[in-house]
Amino acid sequence: MEENISVLDDVKEKLQFLQRESRLLCNIDPSGSLEKAEEALKLAQKHGFEKDAILARENIAYQFWHQGNLEKAIEIFEETRARRIALKYYASFDWCISNLSQIHWGQGNFDIAFQIIYDAIPLMEETGDEKDKCLCYWAIAVFYYDLKDFERSQENYFKSWNLSNGDPLLDANISAYNLIGLGCCAKETGSTQLAVEYFESALAKCTEYGQQMERARCLYEIGLIFHLQSLYDKATFHLTESLQIRRNFGYVPGLISSLMALSDTEKEKGNFSTAVEMMKEAIALSEELASKTKRFQCYEKLASLYRCLSDYEQALVYLDKFHQLRSDVYGERSNNRIKQLESNFAKLQSEKEAEIQRLINVELKTANDLIKSKNQKILDSVHYARLIQQAILPSDEVLKAHFPDHFLLYIPKDIVSGDFYWTEQIQDKILFAVADCTGHGVPGAMMSVMCSTALTRSVNESGLDSPGKILGKTAAVLSENFSRSQSQLSDGMHIALGCFEPSSMKLTFAASYHSGLLIRGNDSIRILSGDKQAIGNTEEIKPFAETQIQLMMGDCLYLYSDGYADQFGGPDEKKIRAAALRELISANRHLSMLQQKEALLAFFENWKGDHPQIDDVCVMGIRF
Repeated sequence: MEENISVLDDVKEKLQFLQRESRLLCNIDPSGSLEKAEEALKLAQKHGFEKDAILARENIAYQFWHQGNLEKAIEIFEETRARRIALKYYASFDWCISNLSQIHWGQGNFDIAFQIIYDAIPLMEETGDEKDKCLCYWAIAVFYYDLKDFERSQENYFKSWNLSNGDPLLDANISAYNLIGLGCCAKETGSTQLAVEYFESALAKCTEYGQQMERARCLYEIGLIFHLQSLYDKATFHLTESLQIRRNFGYVPGLISSLMALSDTEKEKGNFSTAVEMMKEAIALSEELASKTKRFQCYEKLASLYRCLSDYEQALVYLDKFHQLRSDVYGERSNNRIKQLESNFAKLQSEKEAEIQRLINVELKTANDLIKSKNQKILDSVHYARLIQQAILPSDEVLKAHFPDHFLLYIPKDIVSGDFYWTEQIQDKILFAVADCTGHGVPGAMMSVMCSTALTRSVNESGLDSPGKILGKTAAVLSENFSRSQSQLSDGMHIALGCFEPSSMKLTFAASYHSGLLIRGNDSIRILSGDKQAIGNTEEIKPFAETQIQLMMGDCLYLYSDGYADQFGGPDEKKIRAAALRELISANRHLSMLQQKEALLAFFENWKGDHPQIDDVCVMGIRF
């Protein structure tokens, strides 16, 4: 008996060594990591150590993922996740959860990715070890970064970073990635020097642990900074080295990112044919990886490259693919998610009210603590609503591609907004809009998703590019949707919509209860008025009038909702009013677009003072 116990102790010790080495080698020596994981699995199965078998299978699944076999990786991670929950085995659960959620995120399954993590965190709290959430916080930080919420991304990177300190395994696995993530957040918020410092610290970690994959990521990010600084030769040098490392390791997601970045650099250098070949390889890899988000990004870049080569036929082919796939990722899923969100929000609200009623006669402090907990759940639900809404808003990259010299002042009254901005490209025309939906907060956000989707349908399904006809079609779509409800809804939207043709500098404008402001030079100021006809649940839809304008270089156009002008404050506690907003825009027209945005924001905050914000704010400025 003593001999058997001694043998099992030796087996356990060897398993611990193999599991640790497999994790440490996962990004340094993938084949070595896989070999040790397979050895650990055989040993664990032979001696009936189920928990060690789970750990070994998760290390194997990680290598399947990075080799591009997503189907097999998901299958294994789902099996081990289910088995862990059945056994209540949550030690190092974050390794399984963060990897599984990242795979779904890469496939465009945003809601599933978040749900996997938020389902797991309460279970991991049962272990009493906060470190078991380290990789989950890192994955959440990555997701928020992709959704352009850099503040919450940075917050979660710091959570993960703090938990990894003092733990050699976590430090080796995640610290470099946390530093890289913090660098990316700093870069996106304009702190380029701080970003470089984070990337250099990450490189030091890579050297300490011999991590080539993390080194490739650092080189990639530094290359992007050189690209932003127009130092294209330096950018190419760093991006090429990053690409080569990722090729050597067969890391498909990283290969796609490196190819896309190098393609952008080659485009800037005028090497369009080389850039096209890189994008074609990236698309092929995206198809192998089954990554919809990567693929539609590639389609958009390839369409732009073909336009540079004057191959408009191919440009249109890939632009159509881009719109179709992006609609698949965002449009349909957004509609499904908004229904789920509405149900979840109503349920949480009902639970909160029931809980308050039950606790009326309970000791005050205990009741207050419980109410705070319920309020936090509702707040978390609203934050999730913001992620859904952000998924339908155009990215900064899309706006910059369409309008290189622009600003966007977007200030929701609550966490989510009834205002939204929108853009689509159809052939050589760029459509853009600022809209204000009924309400604000979660109800307004629900309306904004519905209205944005209706706009996109009017363009992509009906092939419309006339602003007046698009508004008419959108009004018909929304009226049809509302008519299906047994309740009498009076919701809808007010909107200003423009169509810009870069080749002819022609602008066509139409609006519903909104107006635009066109400024030319130092003298000409023109108000572009719209129809006094709401878009929503209306019995009769009249044609929307259009205004056509021949633009000149340097003309500035401003679209805005009524939230800015309706804000109370100032010395007499009155509204700013639309006339004052137009005067403020006119007074600052000589400034750069970024400076104009800062001036508008500063005036708004100063006027508001201690008054609450009464409505959502959205102001878009474009210099043609």
